[in-house]
This record gives sequence, structure tokens and C-alpha cells, in this order.
Amino acid sequence: MYAEESTRQRGEGLQHRPSDAEKQQLLENDAPIPYEQVITLAGFGRFHYWLLLVCGWANASDAIEVLCVSFLLPFAECDLKLVSSEKGLITSFTFLGMMIGGLVWGVLSDSRGRKFTLQIALLVNSLFGFLSSFSQNFTSLLILRLLSGIGVGGSIPVVWSYFGEFLPKNRRGAMFSALASFWMMGNIVVAALAWLIIPQPIDWSIGSFQYNSWRLFVAVCSLPSLIAMLLLFKLPESPKFLLERGRMIECRSALQRISRINKTVANLESADSCINTSEPKERSRKPLSLLFKDGIAQIVALFLPAWRIRSIVLSVTTFCLFVDSLLSAASSLPGNILTILLMDRCGRRAIMVASMVISGGAVFLIPVINSKISGVILSCFFGGVSVLSFNALDCLSTELFPTSLRSTALGFTCGIGRIGAILGNMAFGLMVDINCAIPIVTVSSLLVIGGIVTLKLPEPTGKDID
Repeated sequence: MYAEESTRQRGEGLQHRPSDAEKQQLLENDAPIPYEQVITLAGFGRFHYWLLLVCGWANASDAIEVLCVSFLLPFAECDLKLVSSEKGLITSFTFLGMMIGGLVWGVLSDSRGRKFTLQIALLVNSLFGFLSSFSQNFTSLLILRLLSGIGVGGSIPVVWSYFGEFLPKNRRGAMFSALASFWMMGNIVVAALAWLIIPQPIDWSIGSFQYNSWRLFVAVCSLPSLIAMLLLFKLPESPKFLLERGRMIECRSALQRISRINKTVANLESADSCINTSEPKERSRKPLSLLFKDGIAQIVALFLPAWRIRSIVLSVTTFCLFVDSLLSAASSLPGNILTILLMDRCGRRAIMVASMVISGGAVFLIPVINSKISGVILSCFFGGVSVLSFNALDCLSTELFPTSLRSTALGFTCGIGRIGAILGNMAFGLMVDINCAIPIVTVSSLLVIGGIVTLKLPEPTGKDID
């Protein structure tokens, strides 16, 4: 594992670029160059913007597949004769699939590779999402949305590991925030698709088989994941993962490709022979039958002394955020812009703590709402502030674990988040029936608790990724 550089000044943020003198000093040094310095020498430019577009679209496609359920249910209710409990089960099973997928695909990503696993997860998402458009009864729709959720649950954590391992450390905060903003784009796309397709007078039938506008909408919502999967063929495997696995030829090829696109070929060719190769040799691939055992071992490893605090704190924080996420999904644009500007300046932990505590305070203001306008304003404020927590959480979850555990850790914490979403979906209705104050106090308390426990995490801003 590479020696970690001392933390840079937070104010460097986006402005820091290695000077020619710094580059020359690295190249003249006979010692092996750590990966973080090599990825910096490879430059930051066209390759990374293309990477952001592809990974961002994958993130948006996940949002589209998840959120299309809320648009299809009112129309499926009539066609499939669904009762309220069945509609709730469809939503809950989607989150259940995401929880399962986060664990399964996270382990696969740490074993078989980021790009391969991400493509398979996106394909599973797209395939079963498409097939769910042909569902003619509640049972088939429930099972297919569960399987689609397994694909979504895998691609969400893996895309962050894959994306982050290409980035120089002084760019990670802003680029992670930019990647997170594509979820908002997915919100916009799915709403636009619903507006364009569902009102159309489409009603095809062959005997008892029906295919109408809401089914076509579900089928179209499955296409973005397929497009993202195909676009990934234009990108290399994570060089950090290849280096961790001892696949040095492929690692150098990926780094040279990045450098060539960024027009920094001379820098990287000079450094090529100096790349630190003190990594594990390539390990033989184990059969799929052993992956379950390895997956359990990976999850157990998250709770070894070196990673225990990080795993527990991030799981608690993710759970708190996802329990609360059903309260508001509005006005995330200002928050996304703020995180792009401030993530590398203020630090991940500070943004996380401030956002969660302020969001918790905002929830306490719900009882004083006495008009529609005040409700909209509070919802917008809450959405704009809480999105900072989600973006900071994505940064922390990606940066605080080593390459060998990164996707497993992301999948595990995302799985805990889905449990929070399922419990929130089922419990809040019951709480409101008892007393309206109960869900308000619960959400507010969870947010404040999540913010406080974040203080136990180390600050990764400006540090090398392990």
C-alpha cells in the first residue's frame, strides 16, 4: 500500500495542479512513484469529462429506474387491480432488491473488476426493468421489479468506486459532487418521459394480454441503463483495481490511454518505469461457487479494528439519510452546485455534519407551516440542504476504504440505507395514524444523530486514496 502524503491545505481544492518543477522532480527520483502521483501525471482533462458523462449517465439511469415506480403505480393500480398494500409491497421489494444487489455486486466488483461488474449490473437493471413492462399481474410485476432492483443496487455503489479510482485527489470532491448531480438529472428525465408517454392513447391487446402507455413508459425507462452499459465499452478498467490485482501490463495500458487522451503522454511515458509495483500479484479467479464465502469474509473484514468505526458510522449515517429520504426530493440543484464548489475547500466531514444537523432542525419547523407557500419553501430548503449530506456521504464512502474493500463497503452501507428506506416506507404511515408528531421527531432525531456520529470519521480531503 502506498505511503500517504500529508494533507494539503483545504484551500488548494480545484486550483492545485502539479507544476513542471514538481513533475520533473518526480521523474528524476529513482524511487517508485506512488499511484496517486502517477494518476496526477496522467493529467486531468478530456478523458475525465467523458468518464463523468458515462458514469453520470449510469447514475441517472439508476434514478430513472427507481423513480419510474412512483409514476407507474397509479396506472398499474387500475389495470392490475392493485390494493394499497400491494402497491406498498412493489415499492418495498424494489428497495429489497437494491439492498441485495448492493451486497452481491459490491463483492463481485472487488473480486472480478469494476467495469465488468458495473456493466453486468446495468444489464440486469435494464433487462428486468424492460420485462416488467409486460407484467400482466401483481406477482410477475413484484418479482421483476425485485430483480430490476438487484441491478440498480449493484450499479450505484460500483459506479462510485470505478469513477473515484480515476481521479487525482485534488479533483475528487468536485467531481464526486458533479457525479451525484446526475441523479437529479434522472429525476427530470423520468418526469419528462412520464409526461410525454403515459397520457398517450396507447392500448394494444391480444386476447387477455394488454400493453398500454404506462407499460411503454416502463420499457423506455429501461433503455438508459442499457445505453450506459454500452458506453462503458469505450472506457478502460480502473487502473487502481488492476494495480491492486497485480495486472501491471493492463494497468500501464489504462494509464497510457488516459494520458494520451489528456495529451500528457510525455509525462507518463517518462514515469512508466517508475510506477510502484509493490502490489499483490495476480490472484487466480475463484469459481462462482466460492464467491458467497468470499463475500461474507469481505463483509466481516469491514468490522475488523482498522475499518470498524468507519463501517459503523457510515452505515448509521446512510440508514438515517434513507429513512428520511422519502420526506422530500425537491430542490437539489442549489445543493449540488454548493458541493461542487465547497467539497474540496470545506472538507467532506464538515459538510456532512452541518447539512444533517441543519436538515434535522428544518424538520422541526413542519408543525408551524400554515400555508401551501410556506410548505413549498420549507420543502425546497430541506431538499437543497439535505442533498449536501448525500454528496458528502458518497465521497466519504468511496475514499475511506482500501481498493480491496471499497465496493464491498459501498454495497454494504447502501444495503443498510435500503433497510432504512423500507422501514421508513412501512413505518411512517403507521406513525402518522398514531400521532403526527412521531415521524417528525423520528426523522429530525435520526438526522442529528447521523451528523453527530460523522464526527468519528477521519477527514479524507486532500489525502491519497488507498
